[in-house]
Formats: sequence, structure tokens, C-alpha cells
Amino acid sequence: MQNRKKLITVFLIICCIGNSLLVIGSVEPGTKLETRVIPSSFTGQSLGVQLKWNYTGGLGRGSSVIFDLDGNGDQEIIIGGRYGEVICLGATGLVEWSFDIGDHIYSTVTIVDLEGDGNFEVLVGSEYLSGEVKTFFCLNHYGYVKWTFEPFEGKIYATPTVIDIDKDGEFEILFGTTGGFLYCLEPNGEKNWHYDCGLSLFSSTAVVDFEGDGLTEIVTATNAGSILCLTHYGSLKWEYVTDNGFGSSPTIGDLEGDGELEVLLGGGDKIYGGPNNYLYCLDENGTLNWRYQAPNYIKSEPVLFDLNQDGQQEIIFGATDGAVYLLDSSGNESWSYQTDLDITSSATIADLDGDGSFEVIIGSINELFCFSYAGEKLWSYPLTSRVASSAGLGDLDGNNLLDIFCNCMTGKSYCLEVTGVSQSGLAPWYTFRGSMFHTGWADTDGDLIDDFTEGWYFQTDPANPDTDGDGLSDGEEYTYTTDPLDPDDPPEPTTSEPPPSTSPTPPTTTSPPPSTEPTPSTNDSLPFTGSLATPVGFSVVAGYSTILLVVVVIRRRKRRKD
Repeated sequence: MQNRKKLITVFLIICCIGNSLLVIGSVEPGTKLETRVIPSSFTGQSLGVQLKWNYTGGLGRGSSVIFDLDGNGDQEIIIGGRYGEVICLGATGLVEWSFDIGDHIYSTVTIVDLEGDGNFEVLVGSEYLSGEVKTFFCLNHYGYVKWTFEPFEGKIYATPTVIDIDKDGEFEILFGTTGGFLYCLEPNGEKNWHYDCGLSLFSSTAVVDFEGDGLTEIVTATNAGSILCLTHYGSLKWEYVTDNGFGSSPTIGDLEGDGELEVLLGGGDKIYGGPNNYLYCLDENGTLNWRYQAPNYIKSEPVLFDLNQDGQQEIIFGATDGAVYLLDSSGNESWSYQTDLDITSSATIADLDGDGSFEVIIGSINELFCFSYAGEKLWSYPLTSRVASSAGLGDLDGNNLLDIFCNCMTGKSYCLEVTGVSQSGLAPWYTFRGSMFHTGWADTDGDLIDDFTEGWYFQTDPANPDTDGDGLSDGEEYTYTTDPLDPDDPPEPTTSEPPPSTSPTPPTTTSPPPSTEPTPSTNDSLPFTGSLATPVGFSVVAGYSTILLVVVVIRRRKRRKD
């Protein structure tokens, strides 16, 4: 990866002026919505949740990714809307940019630095209308199109997976279509290879090195009931045929901690209402280890994580019978919780209250639930319609508390904040498919990079969030293009005395160079409800008595000019 860096001197000026105070606080968001009255807060026990803001603007099926997309130190929420817009929201819910791809979006966006230049791209596919072939898009971090790819046929429901499949130092892009083709693209959008899987692919891909030989395998599933394992160059390695159709996606992990990897995938009977609704566990050769029969179709992806920290992973998923299930590593049911209506969303996992234990967050129809690792309902939050996506987790305002972004099928989205606790812990499954790379692996150390990508691509430690011990997590170093394996990159921050001055130097501002590319749609007219003010507790205190000038030199990446 090429590291292009520059130094920016950041001046933090704290001024005290007499007794003059200017306090900037938040505005309590409105609680009356279109179809239901939503309380401003809802608390389970000590851990609770309250509405931070909400947004109305055509979101729906896709899950969100919370990430500092433009590298300015502030988190953004990136999501694809059901009416064809890729939308980037700021931490307060304002639209930073949007781009209309011209058709429905049912998959989750993928965030990645494809070129290793410190500039992140947004990958997303579209549906088609009236038989028209639609397109796979790569956008830059400002929402401009970098390149497009037109598949042979079919809708793109699958979420893109990014991984360096051939160990050439560059990410490749994997996704399937309802036309039955699995594609592998190069970082510039050129096709590397494709494989004809026979029938529709609603399933996203998982990636793995089963044999430890440095060669990647790719696992996906068809709606006709086949679980497929392909080599890194796109040939079939093995196939497991079932009586199910698969609308879920595979996940991979070492269930029993014995060094052997397993593939987990849920499906449903090809005849609606039939009995063949199973969660499958396969070994690395495609042989069935066990299967668990659910009462109804499993559209939720199985999430693998050691929730009770006993050294073995548990499996969490929902089914259309309305229940949330937790199985042990052998496929035995540990607990289940029955909700009122069906569950098609997938879980996310986090230590919301910072007590060292993990919570499960999953959506149903009209409600978002939070369970303890033991299956106790800690809280639920009423919503306006079905949740078909995973909640996105991240700390939007830097207060060490995780925020939860949840969108509904009606296009109403909710940003919730955790209450009743002082800080949150790790979020090892913070979006759909585990991480922003969507590999189907957990992010055990909570540094934003999933376990497989850490070891395979970055050579960092999946169990240590700061591999080089320099005080920056591996994910932060990836975000800001420093070396996660070099403790001297970045160098230690330095401070210096300010030069003598009789008056503060006014700040300088620069504008980006004009772009020849068309300006993406910002859709400023999208209706928005919520608080756009600075969070409560932030205040500016001014006075004439003292001026304290602290100069901190930090490293920031150099942005490529559009």
C-alpha cells in the first residue's frame, strides 16, 4: 500500500473572557412520526437507549456502514436507499452527499481503499427494472462515479466482498447476481473472472483459506439449494446440494477453537411453508457436520462469535417464525426468544455498556431488540415498520458510547444512543457480514478490520487492536494511511511554544480545486427530522484574561484531488 502523507498543524485555542458564556446545546428531537408515536427514550435495566435523531429519505433494505469516509476525523453513515440513492449522512443526520444510481438498491455498501492511496471508495450494485441490465458502481468518497461494470444479466442483491484473493497486494471485488453469475473484479473495475453458478445468487460471498496454503477459497450459495466453494481463480472446488433455497449468506469461523474452520448457512424449503428449513454446518471439505431444523425459513445470516467467552463460538440468527435463536458450537439450541412477527434481519454484536459481556442487536417488524448473551431482553425500541437490515454500530460523536443506526422498510431511519452507562466496549460484529469488507468473519479485537482480512492482507494480529503498540488501532492506521506494523509511524506528536503575537492569527481556509466531473445529487429537499445542533454539554467559554495555545502535530493523509 502506498502511503501518501502530509503534516497538518492543528491549533487548539482555549480562551477565557470574563464571565461571558455561550452554551450550544442539542434540541430534543420530535417524537411524533408518520404512523406511530415513538418515545424519546426507552430503558431496559441500567442499559437503555434513546432517540438521537431520525431521517426520512428512501432508505430501506440495505445495512449501513459507519466509517470516517473522507478522513476528516468525523464519522459518516453510508447506506444505499431502496429508491436508488447512495447516501452519506453526517454524524448529526445531515446529508453530506447523495448519488442516484437510477434503480433500487437492496445490498449493503462496501467501503474500501482500492488503490492504497488513502482515498476510500464506495461499492454498490443495483436492481433492474423492465428487463434492463443495470450496473455495479464504484464511487469515490465525494460521491462521484469512478467506474462502472455491467454484469451479463440479473439483479444485484448480494453485498460486495473485498479481499486480496491472489496475494498480489491489491483488493479484488466479489459479488453475485440473480442471473446466477459470480464475478471477480479488479480494483479498476475490469473483470478478472466469472463463474456460472447455475441459478440465482441472493447470497453474498465468504472468503477463507481452508488449507492454510496461502490460497483463498470463496463460498457462496444459490437459490436452488447448492452451497459452492470456488478457488481463487474461479473454478469449482466442492459443492454441497440441499433441498433448501438460500437467501441468507455464509459465515465462517472456528466454532470449537480446535483450529478447524466451519461454514454456517441458513435457508428455507423450496416449497413455501415446507419443513426443510435448516441451518447447515459444513467442514472445510464441504461435508455436513450437523444441521439444525428451524420452524420456518432462515433469511437471517448466522453470526458467529464467542458470546459467553468460553473459548467456543455461538451462532445467532433469526427466522421467519419470529424467533431469535442462539446455538452452541455443536448445533444445540442454548436459547431462543419469540417476537411477535418474522425476522429477516441479521444480528450485530457489541459490548454496549462496557462491562466486558456482549449484547445482541437484531430487528423484527416494528421493533429493534437488544439481548444479553444469555438471552435476556435488555431493551426494545418501537419502530414504524419492518427491519430487513442489520443495525450499524459506531461512535458518531466521540463520547465513547456506541450509537445504533437502524433503517426500516418504509424509508424511516433511526439513530439511537446508549444511555445509563459511562462507556461502551468492543463491537466485534458492527455491520452486516461482520465488517466493512463483508467477508463473513468477526472483528474479534474491535479495530474495524475483520479477523480474516487482518491476518491475510494486513498481517496484523486479529486478537490485538494495536499490533505495533503505537497508540493507534490497526483500523485507525488503515483509515489514515499509516503503517499498522511500524511503531514509529506515525512519529510521536510534538508540541511547541507559539511565536510571540499580539493578536491571534486568523485561520486560513482553502477550497478544493474545481472538478470536471458532474456534481452528484445532494437532494437537499429530503425530509429530515431530528437534532442538528451540537450535543448537550459542549460549550464555548470566552474571556480576555488568558490565552492557552497548544500546538499538536498530527499526521493526516493526503487526499487525491478530484
